[in-house]
Amino acid sequence: EENFPTNSRAKAEAVLDQCQTYAMQFVLLRPVTAIGWLVSNKLVEPKSFLDWSSPQLYITIVTNASIFFAFRGLVKFYHATRTDLEWCNPWPKFLCIKGVVFMTFWQKMTIAIIVNVAYADDFDT
Repeated sequence: EENFPTNSRAKAEAVLDQCQTYAMQFVLLRPVTAIGWLVSNKLVEPKSFLDWSSPQLYITIVTNASIFFAFRGLVKFYHATRTDLEWCNPWPKFLCIKGVVFMTFWQKMTIAIIVNVAYADDFDT
């Protein structure tokens, strides 16, 4: 027998706790990865764009996993509360928050690709 909550209030609390955990892991982890990125950029220069021996690649992987779980928590929260919040039409607000974070991610990726394409010869020296 599994240990899932049986009443609706316990289920709701479990879902909201999970959403909160997903959001808070990002809030707490993002400053740590930003500081790690800053320190690793000062100590280690990557040899190529995807240098498997550089800490920057692994920091990026951890950051992206954290963003994924934060988005997952946001979507789960929306689905859990959409009927209760119908009066204020939360869908456009949800899309706005998701869009800002999503576009910020792709802006960073685009800038990194442009820099690495424009300065590809500098990595070869």
